[in-house]
Amino acid sequence: LSRYVAECLGTLVLVFLLGCSAHTESVAISLSVGSVLTALIYGLCHISGGHFNPAVTLALYLADRTKIPFGTLVGYMLSQAFGGLLGAYVYFHAVGRTLLLRPIGLYSDNQVAAVEVIYSTALCYVFLNVALCGVPGSSPHYGFAIGSSGNAGRL
Repeated sequence: LSRYVAECLGTLVLVFLLGCSAHTESVAISLSVGSVLTALIYGLCHISGGHFNPAVTLALYLADRTKIPFGTLVGYMLSQAFGGLLGAYVYFHAVGRTLLLRPIGLYSDNQVAAVEVIYSTALCYVFLNVALCGVPGSSPHYGFAIGSSGNAGRL
């Protein structure tokens, strides 16, 4: 149960922070998202693996690197979805408005979808190559690498 709670909590924090960051164009907020992602990964990786994103969980399952059973895959994805909903709920009550679920400015839905696919793919690529925490020979810098990819996506 603890691993599902960890995934839910990590996703909740990220969704809340991403919602808050939508109200500013500051580079600092983009860096804070990656820094929080780094801290969450180091803090919760030993419990759940620190996925916090269904795309990452699916990538790990499909790559068969961590031997995630199908039931665990479903449990992680449901925990992450619930954490995302809770993060949006907390955001609504803290800020007083809902998360924006549409492109802002000059960007079309297709452009935003394409960028989302590209950065999700990059995040999964980095995760698959550095973040097998607890595996002998894995880099101790995995959290920094993943947080940096989060920074790149926000910038």
